[in-house]
Amino acid sequence: MFTSVEDAPSVFPFGTIDFSFNKLKGAVPLVVADFLDYSNNEFSEIPLNYTLNLSSNMQTGYLNLSSNMLTGEIPSSICEVNISTLDLSYNNLSGSIPSFIIGSRDMWVLSLRGNKFSGILSHHINRSCSLVILDLNSNNLEGNLPRSLTNCKDLVFLDIGNNHIGGTFPIALGKLPNLQVIILRSNRFYGTLGFPPNFGKMNSLFPLLKIIDLSSNNFNGSLPPLWFKNFKSMQNSSSDAILGGVSIFEINGISVTIMDKGAQMTLENNLPNLMTLIDLSSNRFIGDIPETIGELKEIKALNLSHNFFTGSIPNLLGHLMQIESLYLSWNQLSGEIPQELISLTSLSVLNLSFNHLVGRIPQSNQFSTFQNSSFEGNPGLCGVPLSKLCNVQILGNNSTSPSTKPAKKMTAIVLLCLFIGLGFGTGFGIAIVILVIKRARNAHATR
Repeated sequence: MFTSVEDAPSVFPFGTIDFSFNKLKGAVPLVVADFLDYSNNEFSEIPLNYTLNLSSNMQTGYLNLSSNMLTGEIPSSICEVNISTLDLSYNNLSGSIPSFIIGSRDMWVLSLRGNKFSGILSHHINRSCSLVILDLNSNNLEGNLPRSLTNCKDLVFLDIGNNHIGGTFPIALGKLPNLQVIILRSNRFYGTLGFPPNFGKMNSLFPLLKIIDLSSNNFNGSLPPLWFKNFKSMQNSSSDAILGGVSIFEINGISVTIMDKGAQMTLENNLPNLMTLIDLSSNRFIGDIPETIGELKEIKALNLSHNFFTGSIPNLLGHLMQIESLYLSWNQLSGEIPQELISLTSLSVLNLSFNHLVGRIPQSNQFSTFQNSSFEGNPGLCGVPLSKLCNVQILGNNSTSPSTKPAKKMTAIVLLCLFIGLGFGTGFGIAIVILVIKRARNAHATR
């Protein structure tokens, strides 16, 4: 519950200072240290000459001011010393993001999420860029993603979700050799995911990718099957996760926020062991779901909901033995639910609702645990957990089901044989009786 800190003499530099989770207010104190954690306080100001008081010999400097009440712009002096990790997330900082802060040769980790930064990102990122983690989620950034971001050869983690950034999909990022996470959700991206002409070797893009989130944009067109053949890390668990030489200590405090199993999920301090996830929901994709997705045997979550996919559910999705959540709802999928899906024993969440699926719902393994909401909005489906039984089927506008036709045919044959057996005379007598009864009814009706 500390509320203030006195300035420490600069002649006595500290190695590590951790003042996090207190009630410290006012300007950030001028304390000299290599590792400074001021997170979760109530600081409101960063002094303009703040970094002049930091250790001039910092090689792996760490400065964490996240979750405070900081306002204004980032002072230019912030990069006058060797800060390798800068976390200013969850404050009220505004203005544009300085170009030097992204292209710094010393900075490995930069997190500015949850602020009010606006404008466009600089398109002049230096080739000396050393960024491994760049998190700009939840700001008011506009414009296009700079192509010069490919100068950050060590980039592993890129999150620019929840902004106003547009343009076509940045396919050039696929050439970054270490990229594992790319989150573009809730922006203004548009266009197809196809490969531009002469883009080099298509089978060498995104080799280490583990998380790709393109949800809530304006992407359209069909999904190229070759796209998923590139994701080698999702196909084989032996793919090595490379963090560009940054240890777990340096990435401490950085988190990944994704949507999984119907809720927001945060993965903290676990970048080397990220779950594998593809989220393409809430776009305008059309056509068939590529069967090549079935080759991504390490994937844990797949969300293709709220699109315009047609055709049937690929049988090869039954090869995704590690998958825990599968969302295909709100599309135009047809046909039966593949029996191959009953082999997905790790599947804990399934949503196939609001499509055009037909037939009996599989009853084995995990399917016995799913609720009605997993299948609702498919009038052609029947069986548990739905209340509609599968023993009566209605085809088109014909009220006579196929199962009743053989019975009627058999009845006609029996009656024919009966008349033949009784003989012509008896049959003629019965016919006369029927005509008399019919005339009597007609006479009664005219009265």
